[in-house]
Amino acid sequence: MKVLIFNTLYYPNSIGGAEKSVQLLAESLKEKGINPVIVCTDKVEREDYVNGVKVYYIKNKNLYWFDQEQKNNIQKSLWHALDNYNYFIKKKITWIINQEKPQIIHTNNITGFSMMPWILAKENKLPLIHTLRDYSLMCSKTTMFKNGENCDFPCKECKLFNFYKQKLSNENHVDHLVGISQFIINKFKDNDYFQGVPSTRIFNGMELSNRSKINPEFNSFDRKIKFLYMGRIEKAKGINKILEEISEIKDVELYIAGKVKDDEIKRNIQEGKYPTNIKFLGFINPKEIIPKIDVMLVPSLWHEPFGRVIIEAYSYGKTVIGTNLGGIPELIVQGQTGFIYNPKESDSLKNIIKGIISNPDLLKSISNNLNGFITKFDSELIASKYIEVYKGVIDKKAIKN
Repeated sequence: MKVLIFNTLYYPNSIGGAEKSVQLLAESLKEKGINPVIVCTDKVEREDYVNGVKVYYIKNKNLYWFDQEQKNNIQKSLWHALDNYNYFIKKKITWIINQEKPQIIHTNNITGFSMMPWILAKENKLPLIHTLRDYSLMCSKTTMFKNGENCDFPCKECKLFNFYKQKLSNENHVDHLVGISQFIINKFKDNDYFQGVPSTRIFNGMELSNRSKINPEFNSFDRKIKFLYMGRIEKAKGINKILEEISEIKDVELYIAGKVKDDEIKRNIQEGKYPTNIKFLGFINPKEIIPKIDVMLVPSLWHEPFGRVIIEAYSYGKTVIGTNLGGIPELIVQGQTGFIYNPKESDSLKNIIKGIISNPDLLKSISNNLNGFITKFDSELIASKYIEVYKGVIDKKAIKN
């Protein structure tokens, strides 16, 4: 079986979890005898192989390539209009379809392609599955988060920019919908996307075979318990909340890894306003820091569809504390793999941290639970689930045609 997989970006142009997840899926599919072919956007048009997977890098055919901060409102509006139906990219995608002759098309994030992969799949009578990895089909900022609040539904601007995308989602272009959490599936369906389209939740996968041994040896905790936040350092990620709460707790160490995007936090770092038990590490490879900490913090204030860092922490046997928002609660079993808190409730996070400090044996108990739990995110299992969906959609399409 040959599957043509579309994603906005692909290695080496990785900026987030979607690119990592799509790459791992493609390589896992190949190991299982499926022939994946990737189509992504780039500044330069070329073909290449990445770990044995064929990749088409299509040159950007819009006004610019993902640098909206530098553009005025008119340019942004034109960019979004073209990202609904981009005729200029049609010829190249058509050529790739004719060249590769896939049995199925699998779209993921398709910003930069416009809706052309869906349109051409239907024109060529090819079965199509789509994986929801962010809110880009519904929200121009991709996060459904504005002015410090989560959006229950698209604002007027997003409705205007994405009207055509919503329309196509309900016109039999997509044969099966996959969501990396049930939350993101429900979010789209509740806002009148993908009505009548069958759906399946398939988590993002992780390569577990080369990870550290789960059940790491804990010492007697005659030291401060070490907490880690890893990700973009900005308000939507809830970083301000943990800085505020942990500043008041002296019996722990907090490590913060990632690029600082919040101007206030930048100033506070420069002026030395944070206590010495809070350390900013900058960008660091997860393998270098996660084994050295005890608890991962995931304090997102926006409805994050998935939390890849949660699974990464589990793979090292680490407890996770996360908010009750988005897809995060689907990844944490309360008291067994970690703890869930409500960021709107005062002291809710602080009380969990104090509970761990008073009973650090909780961390050993949770680490023991992770042996079985982590297997549901194994990349080979995730690939098998996608293959099952592929086969089901192909068979159903064949009967229909």
